[in-house]
Formats: sequence, structure tokens, C-alpha cells
Amino acid sequence: MKYFFYLIFLIPLFATAQEKPEVFPEDINGQMIELPCYCSPGVTGKSRSRGLDLSYKYTGNSKVRGEDQTLQEPHSIIDSHQAFTLKLKLPVINRPNFKVLLGYGYQTEVISFENIGVDYTEQFRHLDGQRLKNNSLSLTTVNSFTNSYFSSKFKISSNGDYNNLMKFEERYLVYNLIAAYGIKKREDLEWGFGVSVSHSFRNNRVIPFFIFNRSFNERWGLEMVLPALVMGRCNIDVNTILLGGVEYNSKSYSLTSPIEPNEMGFIYNYNHSEVNGLIRLERHLIPWLWMSAEAGYQINFSSDFESPNEDDAPSFMVDPQNNMFFKVGLFISPPDNFLK
Repeated sequence: MKYFFYLIFLIPLFATAQEKPEVFPEDINGQMIELPCYCSPGVTGKSRSRGLDLSYKYTGNSKVRGEDQTLQEPHSIIDSHQAFTLKLKLPVINRPNFKVLLGYGYQTEVISFENIGVDYTEQFRHLDGQRLKNNSLSLTTVNSFTNSYFSSKFKISSNGDYNNLMKFEERYLVYNLIAAYGIKKREDLEWGFGVSVSHSFRNNRVIPFFIFNRSFNERWGLEMVLPALVMGRCNIDVNTILLGGVEYNSKSYSLTSPIEPNEMGFIYNYNHSEVNGLIRLERHLIPWLWMSAEAGYQINFSSDFESPNEDDAPSFMVDPQNNMFFKVGLFISPPDNFLK
């Protein structure tokens, strides 16, 4: 257990630099290898996988500072950052050694400003109250062998400030391909490795990752997907799971920032990334239905506003101050023996 506590303290220290380390991916989060519970990956007592997931996240007040410059006073102040997420996964092939799942995800984020300062006024005014949308479609496959498995996931996302419910145009598209190989010779120990490949309107990234899940006994366990997730687990009883640790999150959007109000203007590729230190409670309510509640402290990396054409508008980076957050949700999780 001592290695878990080393990681819990070292990752936030590593993240104190506001510029995002290169080892962290973009447009991905700690659940990048999120496999449903009716597949063989996972150890006894592991936190629940989710077939249908609804959640709401609220992040509080934050002053905006300059990343590589001193902003003029008065500074812009974010009043709140809210996110609503819906995720759905459905099995279309369910054989003992081969699974195929289709997934759909929808997320909206709304950043509201308490005050907009004199720097980047039009960009922040456009962002204020704007509903940023993320629509995604995914295909996941799992091949199970005697003591191992291979999983792949392809996801295409449309991220931006478009007005439609869904808009799959090249300007907004993000492609992710994840492949992982896991070894599970015991029910209480699983480890593996993989690679995440992404192509987006911002950049292309290839990031390796490492999976480690261990149940030390009926109560205590460890869940890791490095470099994005480190969680300690306490199974309080069969209906209650308590988790604590750190989780990385990143999201990009294509924005159209007006030159003046009510005018079309410049395109900005906006990215926010953060590391969350959190405590999460998962509680079984009725058959198949669970609730989740979490709270913690969010360490923000710089928010990047990248201009595809520097001749039209300059790129810039700003630093939202670190702040507290909370998140609540409901999710459907079939019993462990369902569809095996």
C-alpha cells in the first residue's frame, strides 16, 4: 500500500506546474480503458463499470491569470464551470470469448463569468454562458483468452460551440484509438499495457499507458491507469465502495470567437486540462441502479486558446486558479454474473 500513497502525493506535486506535462494525453480522462463489468477484465471488488451513466459536475469560483504574461486589472473571474454527462454502452455481440459494444456519449459544459476583464474581452464574452458540446460514438471489442485479454476501442467525437445537437464536421472532429493487452492469472491481480492514439483539430498524440488492478483482501484494493488514474479502494460492504485518489481529464473544443458582438469572427481551438484529487462514493440503490457522489480539489493546467491562423488572431494561454468541485450521478451497472 505504501506505493499508492507515494503516487497520491507525487502526482499533485508534479502537476503544480500550470503547463501540462507532455506525458498527459488530450481529449481523454481517467476512464480511458472503461470496460463493462460483463467482460472478463477487472478484479474482484473493483469499482463498478457503467452501462448507462448520468452525472453533473460543478466547479466553483476561479480567477483567470496570464500564463506567459501579466494580465491587466481587473482580471476575469469565472463564477462557475458546470458539466452534464450522459454515456451509454450496449452489447451487440456477447460471446464467452468475444464481445462487441457500441457506445454513445453526450457532454455539455458551461463556463459562466462573474467578471470579464480587459484582456481577451471578446473571447471570454463569447465563452461566457456558451454551451460547449461533445458528442461521441464508440466501438469497443474484447477478446478473452485463458489468462489474458485484448481490448480495442475506437471513438469519434465532435467538440465545439455549434448550435445543432450533433455536428460531425471535420473542423470539430477528434479521433481516438485505444488498444490494450491485459494479463489476469488471478482474480485479485490484473496488469497490462496499451497505447492511445489521437488525431484532432489541435494535434496528433501517441501515449503509452500501464494498467494495474489489485485487490489486497476483501476490503482494500488499488486501481491504476497510468498516467491518468490512481485510485485506492475500500469495499465498505457489498453495496458500498469508497475510492480516493487522483484523476486526469482533458477536453478540446473548436470555437468561433466574434470580432464584435453578433459578428462571425476567428476560430480558436480551446483546450482545458486538469488533475482532480478526489474522494468518490458508489452506493447500490436497487437492482442494477447505483449512485455516485464525489468531491475534491481541482488542479488546473493552462487553458489554451490556439489560433489556426496567427495572422488573423494570436494564440494565448491563461491560468484559471485551482478550486474545489463536486460531482453527483446515477448509473446502471449489471450484476457481475450478467451475460457472462
